[in-house]
Amino acid sequence: MMQLVLHQIEANAGISNTTFHRRCQGRQGYWWLKSSSGEFVKIGSHRGDQSLKLDLDLTPGVYTLGCGPSGKHGHREMIEVVDVGK
Repeated sequence: MMQLVLHQIEANAGISNTTFHRRCQGRQGYWWLKSSSGEFVKIGSHRGDQSLKLDLDLTPGVYTLGCGPSGKHGHREMIEVVDVGK
């Protein structure tokens, strides 16, 4: 079984307030985290037009943090989690 690594995620607002209210449908306007295998990680409900700061226990790997619609009005960034104890 893979060891979990405590990882801190910090991000400035990924989308504007206007984008949150006018361009996002459903949960699109909220931050989400997805593993490289395509599974979403539960991070709670955090609006994408507000900054984000989380401490999460994650398995080592590559994740995508995002909010907002795809394209120029959305935000996506890659996060790599490594176990520095190895």
